[in-house]
Amino acid sequence: MSHTMRLIELGATREEIADVIGVAIAMGGGPATAYGAKVLTMYDAYT
Repeated sequence: MSHTMRLIELGATREEIADVIGVAIAMGGGPATAYGAKVLTMYDAYT
């Protein structure tokens, strides 16, 4: 999850991260869905 922490440090918004997750789900399917939820949970916890 170091990528998520770096995005937070760079000032990415929740909406921007959600957009990236949407692309990852479109490209990667199931695993991206599972990790996408974790990323948003982590974002909420650290911002």
